[in-house]
Amino acid sequence: MQPVRAWLLRLAFLVLVGLAGKAADAVPFVLTFDELQSFELIQDFYDGGTGGSGSSGPDLGVGFVGYALSLLDLDAGGNGTFANEPSEDSVVFFHGAREEMDIINVAAGFETGFSFYYSSTVAAVATVYDGLNATGNVLGTVTLFPQATTSEGCALPGDPTGMYACWDPAGVAFSGTALSVGLTGFRQFVLADNVTFGSSAPIPEPAAGALVGLGLLGLAAAGRKRRSACARSLRTGSQR
Repeated sequence: MQPVRAWLLRLAFLVLVGLAGKAADAVPFVLTFDELQSFELIQDFYDGGTGGSGSSGPDLGVGFVGYALSLLDLDAGGNGTFANEPSEDSVVFFHGAREEMDIINVAAGFETGFSFYYSSTVAAVATVYDGLNATGNVLGTVTLFPQATTSEGCALPGDPTGMYACWDPAGVAFSGTALSVGLTGFRQFVLADNVTFGSSAPIPEPAAGALVGLGLLGLAAAGRKRRSACARSLRTGSQR
């Protein structure tokens, strides 16, 4: 009777852990790029590693493949000629040959939607996949459209040195679990900010920096505890 009871307890534990993981995965999280230096390659900064200039970032399980850089507004001491950015003074900029794709991998996966704010002079497309490195099934696509490049061409007033001054929200809702996003046509002419995983509408400041940031740190910690607990349970079962 004891082995059966122990097995049932382990099964119930794993089911509860799975349900908790599902609930955690539904919490949106946002990248604002304000923690990096200007013109720093993002790389593994949000995956517990470093950016191209050595800045250390949080372990959020998000890796950038390609030439995605953090760009600081010229008015804040950087070299970016943009205005009205959605959060603080930094955005993400994609460098290199325009026909090449940049990829965002999210190893733990995310559900519900993907979104961001963008300022662009060209058309571009973001595609959400259920596999890493822009592979597997396409879960959804986001199409960007060219905008005006001065503050006079949009509703917002702009700042003295802003060229990319118009920012629009873009996003897509989908079913299933996404593991990556492929960005096509973004290089050279598209800026993005408040990149949001788990929502089809981008989350603005201050919620992005305060509430969602704290929730994401909790999600990362919960994920580590969940993996550790499952490993201990499996080891105990194999020993019996």
